[in-house]
Amino acid sequence: MFQDHGTTAERPRKRVCGPGMAAVVALVAGSGCAANDAKGPDTKVVQSRFESDPAGATIFIDGGYVGTTPTTFRLPPKRQVRLRLELPGYFPIDTSLDRLPGVAEGAEPGVGWDEVYYFVLKSK
Repeated sequence: MFQDHGTTAERPRKRVCGPGMAAVVALVAGSGCAANDAKGPDTKVVQSRFESDPAGATIFIDGGYVGTTPTTFRLPPKRQVRLRLELPGYFPIDTSLDRLPGVAEGAEPGVGWDEVYYFVLKSK
């Protein structure tokens, strides 16, 4: 169901949609695998969903407040963003997220990012 890139505070688990997984992800994460056009994955505009265990973590992208987990939004058209998650009583997560390789620098917001990011916070 998802690719496990580790569950430490430094690396999120990334859930990504594959063929036939849209219904499962829609039920589990509340998001679909819809594309705005049929040109292929490099032009797919998605909103990335951010989830955490426990829920309610404050999300900052490049230092700016975005919301609290779980939430969905489009990541900016950059190669990399800085992510910070904060929740009282838990160690903060401060990491960078990279856009998929081969995506044009000027692509629309959301293009080339994973659809679901999942973070496990460690208690202090």
